[in-house]
Amino acid sequence: MHDFGYRGCGSEESAAIAGAAHLLSFLGTDTTAAVVLLRDYYDGLKCEGPIGLSVPASEHSVMCAWDEGNDDFAAISNMLRTYPHGIVSIVSDTYNLWKTITDYYSQRLKHAILKRDGKVVIRPDSGDPPKIICGDPAGSSVQEQAGVIRLLDDGFGHTINDKDFKELDPHVGCIYGDAIFYDRAQQILSKLAGMGYASNNIVFGSGGLLLNQWSRDTLKMAIKATYCEVDGEPRQIEKRPITDTGKTSKRGLLHVQKYHTDLGTSYRTWDQVLDSQEEEGELQTVYENGDILRTCNLDEVRRTLKQEETLPPWN
Repeated sequence: MHDFGYRGCGSEESAAIAGAAHLLSFLGTDTTAAVVLLRDYYDGLKCEGPIGLSVPASEHSVMCAWDEGNDDFAAISNMLRTYPHGIVSIVSDTYNLWKTITDYYSQRLKHAILKRDGKVVIRPDSGDPPKIICGDPAGSSVQEQAGVIRLLDDGFGHTINDKDFKELDPHVGCIYGDAIFYDRAQQILSKLAGMGYASNNIVFGSGGLLLNQWSRDTLKMAIKATYCEVDGEPRQIEKRPITDTGKTSKRGLLHVQKYHTDLGTSYRTWDQVLDSQEEEGELQTVYENGDILRTCNLDEVRRTLKQEETLPPWN
């Protein structure tokens, strides 16, 4: 899942924070602010692998600027000349996606593509994603009925992998980054599997849906004070609004206990515990009286996330 969400955010800060969260699980990003955040605050330059990766890619305004005649052949040809090696992603629906695939890529530019040391990634960017990628039986042309993956197969061929699925010639692939979310990605992959095609024939990207769709309220997550001391006296505190009991917070000192089961890892939080019980749990002091007592780097965060197959919390 490639991060295309930078321009959809309201600020550099929001793009950096959401984009950094994405980079804990994925490497593909065009949100450079997120790379800077992880570099500066999580020792990203010292991590085992890259902080994030991207590739040379075109977008619509550049494609349109090449020709006034509703024809992007010159723009596509220029991309191939400019990037003769490695992965290059070319937006291909500026005018006629089907003509671009069957005429330009599969015929007029086929020799140039096959002799490249790298992959040309075709990027459709409008329409109904499952129908564009996997075909629409009700389409008005044979190209629409076939869909992008079958048309690339017709033009460049495929091999059969060890799971008996078709993989396109390694010189071509597809990325779709418009209106992609989890359920839609699952739908596309299921359709491709039903057609006999491997999932690695396509890469997904996501824009505003990726970085802006979720908030603290998605999983009812918020940071609340639960305990304080006033003139040396301990005081258990909580939020308990009568108009929304779902916002009731924990009260007092907390003990977080970690459980390992056959299904993965789960946590349970106990509140109103004793000082000694709080010290025995999973909570660690990170920030106290203006001092940062514990830091973690990007590698540590990524390893923790990968290792923790977390079950839904009990409470």
